[in-house]
Amino acid sequence: MTFHSLQSCNLRVVDVSNNSLASLNGVSELKELSDFWANDNQISSWAEIEKLRGLEKLDTVYLERNPIYTDDRTGYRRKVMLALGQVKQIDATMCR
Repeated sequence: MTFHSLQSCNLRVVDVSNNSLASLNGVSELKELSDFWANDNQISSWAEIEKLRGLEKLDTVYLERNPIYTDDRTGYRRKVMLALGQVKQIDATMCR
């Protein structure tokens, strides 16, 4: 199953945690998505996170313990906020 194949489901919450995912191809088609849980995967490129940018209803993301998190813990939250300005909560912590 791919994210693309889920487009017509109008999903609001998707939890793909602990799945060794490195790519988020197709997630941008889930236009009703408000919560996206992708922690504990293999996401190492900020280009993958940018695929979530156009999801206007997305307000919560969990991305901790991916390479993008472990490679730069001090700048991680700031980078997520810059990439996804619509997000209000990152890894269970509210954004300011």
